Amino acid sequence: MVRGALSGLAHAMRHLAPLYLMSDPRDIGVVSEVQSSFSKLPTLTIYDNAQGGLGFSQGLYELHDTLLAAARDLVRACSCRRGCPSCVGPVAEIGEDAKANCLRLLDLLIG
Repeated sequence: MVRGALSGLAHAMRHLAPLYLMSDPRDIGVVSEVQSSFSKLPTLTIYDNAQGGLGFSQGLYELHDTLLAAARDLVRACSCRRGCPSCVGPVAEIGEDAKANCLRLLDLLIG
């Protein structure tokens, strides 16, 4: 359940972050971990993918709430039932309930 929700959120963020940063999609990386080796908690890391960085970290930090809201809007607006490449990713990769679980996770994160 957690893996699918985080993977779905990572998929959405991977596509939304470059739009808000006005960057090339290849400049942004996203990793989801059910248990981070650093925090021991479920973690989604969005990072600047260029060696040495391109300076996107500050922008990503400032866009945190905006990106979460945009991800929730994207997933809610998608007409698929369980997930698709347009929202949370293909069901075969993320699981049957990933779309619903991703929306629950976003609702918890946004409040």
